[in-house]
Amino acid sequence: VGAGTQPATVFSTNDVGPYLQQILEKLFGALKMPESGENEYVMRAIMRLVAFVGPAVGPVTTAALTELATILGMVARNPTQPGFNHYLFEAIAALVKYGCDGTEASIAAVEGVLFPPFQVILQEDVQDFHPYVFQIFAQMIEKRSAAAPTAPIPEAYMQLLLPLLTPHFWERSGNIPALGRLVRSFIRSSPKQIEPHVQGILGVFQKLVAMKSQDHEGMYILDALLVSMDAAFLSQYMGSIWQIIYQRLTAAKTSKFCKSFMYTGALLAALQGGDAAGQSMDSVQPGILLMVVQNVWAPSLAQRCLLPSEKTALVGSTRLLTEAVVLQSPQAAAAAASLLHAIASRCMGGSGVTASLEDPSAAGGDEFAGYSAAYAKLHYSVGDEVDVLPAVVDGKADVVQRLAQFNAEDALRNPQGERRLASLAASLDQERQSVVGVFFRNAGILS
Repeated sequence: VGAGTQPATVFSTNDVGPYLQQILEKLFGALKMPESGENEYVMRAIMRLVAFVGPAVGPVTTAALTELATILGMVARNPTQPGFNHYLFEAIAALVKYGCDGTEASIAAVEGVLFPPFQVILQEDVQDFHPYVFQIFAQMIEKRSAAAPTAPIPEAYMQLLLPLLTPHFWERSGNIPALGRLVRSFIRSSPKQIEPHVQGILGVFQKLVAMKSQDHEGMYILDALLVSMDAAFLSQYMGSIWQIIYQRLTAAKTSKFCKSFMYTGALLAALQGGDAAGQSMDSVQPGILLMVVQNVWAPSLAQRCLLPSEKTALVGSTRLLTEAVVLQSPQAAAAAASLLHAIASRCMGGSGVTASLEDPSAAGGDEFAGYSAAYAKLHYSVGDEVDVLPAVVDGKADVVQRLAQFNAEDALRNPQGERRLASLAASLDQERQSVVGVFFRNAGILS
């Protein structure tokens, strides 16, 4: 096998498929042998087997989940084996991922097996298992939404939402990423149904934004609201939302939070338009947008930092620059020029750096963080990333097109005057002016 290549597997899915039920029966039988009830290696083998056969596990999903649910009920009484428990939940997540065939009936069968032990874990406050349960609840809600996009979230899930918004569950740092994902799954799956709970969700957002270690989780929740909720409905809360964000920027302007703020602002501009976003952000205090664009947004965009979506950041920033009325005034020249440089710098920074909201980590390794102190992510529960701008195929090409269109319209409005983009570029220092100049030449703008 050459370096960098994957070795061929000894068996294929077709080879294993006819014997899948027998192999699982033997593995579950091994767990019933004396002193093997919590054998980490056997549980990891079950997890790997399910992942290997993938959708072929469908016919045995309910039977396998029933076995795992029984085991879960026993170990939940006194969790003592972190490795075994982690692979137990990974095996459950893998069965949910591959065993549901995309129909509501298959998802309902899975829920029928998993809801009883999960509810016991929450009712009896088995804290070590909370992050795992929250992740799989989110996974099942997302599966339901994919199978029936217009169907409401079942009442069994909705009864969980209010208790999950209380401070109790958010006090443990290990719960927060899993709870955040679960809240986002509610928002994305049935935004209209979630409207009565937005006030409570924003309370969680405010709590998280105040925490340096978890502020990004709060902004992820806000991003989900912006993507999924009706803009007219959400507008009544935007003033308070920006106040919370600006207060945090004033109190503790960390690099991580600045990046999160920049991305959220770009997301809003990409979805609702640059001027609507600008007006919303400036509504708290006229003129504040210019300050945050120059001192927070532009520097954060210019950094080669990881973002949930490079495309969204570039398109939204460009729409703010070219569409926000407040950025077209002479007083806005410094802020607008800084944003132009950041866009140019980012576009020329290579193929782009992207990271999902939840970076998938390799499952089944020999070591992982213990669940009592840190969040233990389930690899097989991670959902598919959602492209919030499906109509935009190439973010950088969209940026070039918007800037060229802005420049052409500027020429029509002011045929004798200096072009706005050229003026902004000329106002920059020599180093940044050179970056913008190279970008303009390469993109054919101002040529």
